[in-house]
Amino acid sequence: MKPNQTRRAFVVKQWPRFGRGVYSDQNPPPNVRSSPYFWWFRFLQLNEDYEVALRGGHSKVDPTVAQAFGEVRGMTFKAWWAQHSHLFSEPPTLFSMTVARNQSDLAPFGSRDALNLVVPLGWSGVGLKRAFGRQVDKWVNEGLVKPAKKGFALGNAEFKIARKWQSAAMELAYRLYIAKKQAKELGERLTWADAAIRARIPMSIGMVERDLGTELRDQRMILSILAQRHYARAMKFIAASATKNFP
Repeated sequence: MKPNQTRRAFVVKQWPRFGRGVYSDQNPPPNVRSSPYFWWFRFLQLNEDYEVALRGGHSKVDPTVAQAFGEVRGMTFKAWWAQHSHLFSEPPTLFSMTVARNQSDLAPFGSRDALNLVVPLGWSGVGLKRAFGRQVDKWVNEGLVKPAKKGFALGNAEFKIARKWQSAAMELAYRLYIAKKQAKELGERLTWADAAIRARIPMSIGMVERDLGTELRDQRMILSILAQRHYARAMKFIAASATKNFP
């Protein structure tokens, strides 16, 4: 084991990866869209209470959150992430997993933070995995390793992904909310079913807004129910975006 003070780790594997091409905030690459941190940022941009808190006004938002996140409107996610990704990363650890090449690579014997393990390379892969599993169980029982909590692992970052999530569900909720928001700003009366069509909810593909044909009545009713559910989720995501736990 060797000291590891600079490597950044996230409890969620889908942390944003921007690639080498030109970044577009309107059409981000899949490895960005699939990240919950991207949608955390997008919903935060919609949070009016957050903007009030950011400007020093009276708001329910914790002022420490506004101070930590700073400006979000008028910024691309890539630029914002470069400045704030440390808020979501796990605290640096003293050791990282590596092959010990000399005495200095070894962890101090009796350390509560790391241990040295001898791995017989002549064993089969299955045998090694089973033996390693038994060792992990032993470390947990002896209190060296904290047992994982049942359910979702929150990690130790200051700002946490606090529940199970699906990026696709976040995106649908975002698109539905934007469709209703833009219609309201234009003074347009947009039904829930038409909002679902405009937001490209999967069930609506191929349908046309304001098509009130009798044969589509049941389908439009289902779309209305789905749209309201997505909108309700979006409201929850917006509220959670200005806290330390999302979604």
